[in-house]
Amino acid sequence: MGPLWFPREEYQARLELLRAHLDERTLDAMLVTWDQNIRYYAGFRQTTANMSPARTTTLLLPRKSDPVLFVHVFQSADARASIWFEDVRAYQQLSGPPIEDIVAEIRARGIRRLAVELGEEMRVGMPAADFLAIRDRLPGVEWLDAADLIWRQRIRKSRAELEWMRKAGHATAQGYHLGFPRVKAGMTEREVAGVLQAAMLEGGAEQIAFILLSSGEGNYGRISGYATDRRVQKGEMVWVDMGARVNDYCADFTRAAVLGGPTDQQKRMQEIVVAVTARGVEVAGPGVPIAEIVRACNEEMKRRGQENTFVAGRIGHGVGLSNTEPPHVALYDKTVLEPGMVIAVEPGIVERYGTFHCEENLIITENGREIISTASRSLWSI
Repeated sequence: MGPLWFPREEYQARLELLRAHLDERTLDAMLVTWDQNIRYYAGFRQTTANMSPARTTTLLLPRKSDPVLFVHVFQSADARASIWFEDVRAYQQLSGPPIEDIVAEIRARGIRRLAVELGEEMRVGMPAADFLAIRDRLPGVEWLDAADLIWRQRIRKSRAELEWMRKAGHATAQGYHLGFPRVKAGMTEREVAGVLQAAMLEGGAEQIAFILLSSGEGNYGRISGYATDRRVQKGEMVWVDMGARVNDYCADFTRAAVLGGPTDQQKRMQEIVVAVTARGVEVAGPGVPIAEIVRACNEEMKRRGQENTFVAGRIGHGVGLSNTEPPHVALYDKTVLEPGMVIAVEPGIVERYGTFHCEENLIITENGREIISTASRSLWSI
């Protein structure tokens, strides 16, 4: 692979598929500013995307000519060493992107219909004032949303992408298997989170994608909360939602432990949730409308005398360069599953004595599905 994170042929195939999508819409080019999409199409991993918003990166992907990357001089050497095409334009100022250079390039390429990241779960990766300044200097250009074009590609992972995701799943599982036994009563939630993150790194994570954590009666409804200075006590559940990142690809699944061991009631509720989740996973496969997973989970939950009280607006989502991305595992999503998609399935029950939620990550294959969230599904005794 040399300096590239994927073979050159993979990036070229991504661009050719994008060009076919642009051609369908009679679009001349796509302007890419969000770091995830720059990573996807150019191969450039921006170290300053979140740390230093002053250094914006802009990628122009024309339908009929070669790509060009505008990058701050601070990152230009790394960009030239890591991207698969040649045209890198370095700029000096820290007051914003090289607006006039970008405008001039769009004009020089004769671009009249330009796709940009405006829609579903996308971001414009520069200050709004700079984006509007570029748009205002190009009054003859029609600006259209590119989100659906990008997700049409990113939603299906290649074999190379799936290998990184398997490694992220393994590192996350190792985080639980190595980390939970190291948790002790009296630790703060922050200390517990630190132990689990260190275990993910020990297990092969390159970075930590995220970690959420709750513990103690009255706190289990915090299903999206960061760890606090609260000290965990014997008899309490520690519920964790976390994911490793490997080569920028994520895992995202939950597990839980009880200090001193779970009660029979906690074991029973965990068994119910594991069975309901397994029913949703069983339904998933190529050609299946994603809403069928929801129906299967709801029916199984009802059959067992329970209801989904893990309220997240859906019972799953896509996983990839982001730990949550399209599609939504929800009744309102019309997606039909295809090989190469990676989704999380996560029905759950929140009670005063614990969060019962055993999220699974699975790859949709030609013949069914492959589970990559391999950590034990039982409640840990620690």
